[in-house]
Amino acid sequence: MKSNFIGFFIIALLIVAVLFVFREPSEDWDVRYSYTVNDIEVFKVFPQPEQIAGEYIGTIIHFNETFETFKNKELAIFATHRESGKRITITEQVVSEYVNFERFTISLEVPLAGLWKYEFYLNDEFYGDIILSINEDSEL
Repeated sequence: MKSNFIGFFIIALLIVAVLFVFREPSEDWDVRYSYTVNDIEVFKVFPQPEQIAGEYIGTIIHFNETFETFKNKELAIFATHRESGKRITITEQVVSEYVNFERFTISLEVPLAGLWKYEFYLNDEFYGDIILSINEDSEL
């Protein structure tokens, strides 16, 4: 019985290592709504249907990890515009009380149309990224 527990514990540690140690920002700029590591979805975003530059945009994020992963850690989300390199801070917050990470919401005003890379950091370590395309008003 004890050897089964030790085996399970070792496998769990390996999974955690794969999910956290081998994360790095993506170099591609293809639009994608989820971040995966070794074919395991870490989180997924659900942006509002009409994303227009200069207007507030709401996005729901579904994290697949438990609250304990985030508890007492700083979650920071930044967005970088591909063409201009402009970087904006979406949120920087310490997760000190229960937050619903199945439906975590963010709202921001994106100033420019085009591709935006949203990068997620947990305690200053890269956690994942997604790419969204923001329209100009005339593109709808």
